[in-house]
Amino acid sequence: MEWFESWFDSPYYKILYQHRNDNEAQFFIQNLLNKIPLKPYDNILDLACGRGRHAKWINHFGFNVYGIDLSENSIAEAKTLENTRLHFFVQDMRYFSLPVSFALILSLFTSFGYFENPEDNFKVLKRIYQHLKPQGYFVLDFLNAHWVVQNLVEKETKVIQDVQFEITKFIENKKIIKQIDVKDGNLNYTFYEKVNLFTLDDLSTMLEKENYHILAQWGNYDLSDYELNSPRVILWAEKKK
Repeated sequence: MEWFESWFDSPYYKILYQHRNDNEAQFFIQNLLNKIPLKPYDNILDLACGRGRHAKWINHFGFNVYGIDLSENSIAEAKTLENTRLHFFVQDMRYFSLPVSFALILSLFTSFGYFENPEDNFKVLKRIYQHLKPQGYFVLDFLNAHWVVQNLVEKETKVIQDVQFEITKFIENKKIIKQIDVKDGNLNYTFYEKVNLFTLDDLSTMLEKENYHILAQWGNYDLSDYELNSPRVILWAEKKK
């Protein structure tokens, strides 16, 4: 089992990241939809959608939305939000297949670069490309490797809902690794997050290789221009003809 299969389906993932709230999701989605030219009722896909906090807001603003995620628990929760224009499915981003094409596909909140095999990242980009309409859009929201290295907090402890999280972060083999040691009463678990430290140049090169044209580079959820010390790398790309 790969790290994301066990961690994202764990109840402790939801507890640790409960601060990821609706206001943040609404702010980011509204900013994106103000920038990207779309038509009412366009199909939009939220890739690795988690519990659907972004997909819900995209749907709220008048679009047909699909969300996919590998976590059965996350999708079970997301399905409570479903309506005639909002649907969720358990699928792997490397192999997903849906019966519609999309005007926009989103990969948000560092839902990319998880895989040990580098070719798996290209599988994701190829599947996205295949599901986009001609000249459809792709938005990739990723960590800024430079900012991560400069602001690395090596150790911290959090206690949330009587669960203790000992978090250790380190860089190894060009990955940012977060070790999460959980103490819940008499129960002890260890989980990991392992994400490739792709730079802006790395991501741009990968997209261009897969026949995307980059339209904009942003550095934060307010869609301010990317700078070296920006906390995020957010790329807006178009599928080439």
